[in-house]
Amino acid sequence: MLIKRVGSGIAGISFLIAIVYAGSLPFFLLSALLTVVGAVEYHRLLPSKEDDNQLLLPALSLTFIFALYFSARLSSGLILAALVLFLSFFLLYILQIINFSYEGILLKLPVRFFGLIYLGGGFFFLSLLRDFSAAPLAQARALWFVLIATWASDTGAYFVGRALGRKKLAPKISPNKTIAGALGGLMLSLLLVSIYTLILGIFRPLWIPLAFLLAAVSILGDLFASCLKRDAGADDTGEIIPGHGGVLDRFDSLLFSAPSAYFLFLFLL
Repeated sequence: MLIKRVGSGIAGISFLIAIVYAGSLPFFLLSALLTVVGAVEYHRLLPSKEDDNQLLLPALSLTFIFALYFSARLSSGLILAALVLFLSFFLLYILQIINFSYEGILLKLPVRFFGLIYLGGGFFFLSLLRDFSAAPLAQARALWFVLIATWASDTGAYFVGRALGRKKLAPKISPNKTIAGALGGLMLSLLLVSIYTLILGIFRPLWIPLAFLLAAVSILGDLFASCLKRDAGADDTGEIIPGHGGVLDRFDSLLFSAPSAYFLFLFLL
């Protein structure tokens, strides 16, 4: 299990580096792909999905993230086309969910529309961070700052928790997470963010509390995804990433830390 986890991690990071520096559009397309796969996994977790078309939420999520991308970058005509396409899928989705019946609407509508914002909106912030232009975090540095802070928190929590973890962090939500693991993740995040910014020559004392905050938010994102899985009676959201599970298993922390980081960077820089 550990060998698979490390091996897929190395392969994934190598691929990610290539995509990040291939350009804004290739990276956005990767974000869109992750959104679609995440939407498929999210749909599997839903409590009442038997009367849904399983392709509608992925299609709606895809049009949502493209509408966001067009509105941020392209001409008004393409923005209008994207919005029309999105609203068409939106209407189709509503009709599919309610199935011309009021039964279950209070459950069906909120959980599906939350998934739309959670996934389409969350993954879009990765593209915004990749294109962040304010010094000293321009040229994808903002994205790497967040990735390092988040994944260092995950990695530190995993290994320190296995070695030293005794007292559970949230036993009803995620029995394997420990307080020692969470502290280990926070410390590793501070260390690696400091090393990263020192190597680039952009270290500031501000990065220390910021890395701590992002690591803490990533833990909340991980616990939130665990809540979704526990409520659905699932251990993992998928098996697409060897040793890690599904897209939501791997990116759950980033879906919280990326939006938080983007607005913090806007405010601070």
